[in-house]
Amino acid sequence: MWIFFASQSERLTDYDFGPTIIERELGIKKAKYTNAIEGLVEKGYLIPLEKKGYYDFYEVPKIIDEDKYNYIAPDGEKFSF
Repeated sequence: MWIFFASQSERLTDYDFGPTIIERELGIKKAKYTNAIEGLVEKGYLIPLEKKGYYDFYEVPKIIDEDKYNYIAPDGEKFSF
């Protein structure tokens, strides 16, 4: 999934990476899609936005400070969501 997001990041829109599109484009079923999204979130490649089901994608992962629910960018910048 990371490869798909990275290769398509310039043309992805809000509707481009729901489970239906991913199944059609990559042949990944919904259960595997959900696991892949969760894995990318855990590793810091996808950062959840306030609107449910929406994420910011990063080719380089953000470091997660789990104790404070903050995100720390590779350059050290901190932010919360």
